[in-house]
Amino acid sequence: MWFESYKEDLKEQIGRIIRDEFFGKDEFELVDIAFYGSRVSGKASVDSDLDVLVEYKGTAREDTIFDVLAEQQLMLEDVRLDINPIKNEKSGTIVDYLERCDDNWKEHITIQRRRSR
Repeated sequence: MWFESYKEDLKEQIGRIIRDEFFGKDEFELVDIAFYGSRVSGKASVDSDLDVLVEYKGTAREDTIFDVLAEQQLMLEDVRLDINPIKNEKSGTIVDYLERCDDNWKEHITIQRRRSR
C-alpha cells in the first residue's frame, strides 16, 4: 500500500511534533505506528482519511497526545491522517488494539504480529 513507504518519515514527524511541544522522553516515547481502517482494508472512498495507531510509552495522557497531534492536521499525499495514540497500560499494544476491532482487521493483525517478532 502506498502509505507504508511513509511509515518511518511519519514516525520521525510525530516524534518532532511531540518534542516541539516540550514532552520529555518520560512523558512520550514512540514505540511504533500502524496503519488501519478503510484504506488498509481496501474499502476507502475518495474522501476517506488514513487511520494511524501511534503506540507510545510514558506518562502523557492519550487524550493529550491526541489533541497535540490532531491540531497539526497531518496529511500524506492529500489524505488526512486520523491519528489515534495508545499506550500499553491503558489501551494495549497495536496488536491488542486491532484485535478488539471488528473482523475486517484480522488479516492486518496477522501482518502486525509478524512485524513485531
